[in-house]
Amino acid sequence: MDTTFTAAVTATTASCPFSQTLHNGQCLPYQMFNLGLTFNIPFDENLNNPNSNASLPLIARYKTAMGNILPSSIGARYSSEFVFTNGSTIVSTQVALANVTTMANIESVIASKIASGGTGDSNITSGSVVNFNECSNDATNDCGRDASCVDTINYPGFTCTCNQGFRDKNIIYPGRECEEQCLLNGQTYCLNDGVCNNILHVGDPRCSCTQWYTGTRCENLNGRLVGVVVGVTLALIIIIVVLVVVIFKFCRRTSSSRKACCDASPNCVHKMQQKGFRNWMTSRYD
Repeated sequence: MDTTFTAAVTATTASCPFSQTLHNGQCLPYQMFNLGLTFNIPFDENLNNPNSNASLPLIARYKTAMGNILPSSIGARYSSEFVFTNGSTIVSTQVALANVTTMANIESVIASKIASGGTGDSNITSGSVVNFNECSNDATNDCGRDASCVDTINYPGFTCTCNQGFRDKNIIYPGRECEEQCLLNGQTYCLNDGVCNNILHVGDPRCSCTQWYTGTRCENLNGRLVGVVVGVTLALIIIIVVLVVVIFKFCRRTSSSRKACCDASPNCVHKMQQKGFRNWMTSRYD
C-alpha cells in the first residue's frame, strides 16, 4: 500500500467529514479501489522496474484510458505505485474516487466504456475493480480505539463496532466513541456502592446493588426494606412506651397499697417510723 498516497488523500478531508474529500470546492464521499486494465500486449520483464522505458509509457497509457473511462465528477486520484502483472499485461494501482459509493457503480462504468471502445486505447481488453481494505490502515478508517473495523464494499468501505465490554456512545456513527461499560460519561455507572458486572454484548452492564438500593444503576432506595425497618422501629417505640406506662401504673398502685396498710396497722406505722429514724441518723453522720 502506498502510505504517502493514503496520507495525501486523507489530508484533503481536513475541512470535510471523515470519508469525504474536497473536490471542486465540495465535500464528496470517496472510496479507494485497486483498478486494473488489461492491455493486449506481451509482458515485458522490464516492467518490473517502475522507472524503466517500458513501464513509464504504459503508466501514461493507463492514466489516459482511466481519464476517458471515469467521468470528471468522480475526481480520481492515483497512487504513484503501479503493479504490472503477466497475463497479457495487467496494469493496476490504488485509486481514490470521489462521489462513488459502491464498487458495483465503478465496475459497470469501466465495463461499459471498454465494451464501447471509449477508453481511447484499442489494446485494452478488460478491466478489474478490487475493493481496498480500509481496515488495513488507521489513516483510512476512523474506528475508535476500543472498536473493531470490518471492511465492506459499500461506502464508506468499512463499519465499526465497539468491542465486547464497551458501550457505544454514538448511535449515528457506531464504533467511533466506545466507553467502558462500567463508566457513564466518565463516572461510575453503578451508584451507591453497587457492583458493576460487564455483559457479553455491547450495551449497559448489570449492577449488583446492596440491600438498601434497587434500580438499573442502584439509584433508588429499597422501599420495601425501608418500610420494614421503619415499621419495626415504630413497633419497638410503642412497646417501650406501653412498658413505661404499665410500670408507672404498677408502681403507683404498689405505693398506694403500702400507705393504706400503714393507716390500718399501728405496727406498720411503728416500722415506718423506725426506718425513717435510721435513715435520719445515717444521713446525719455521713
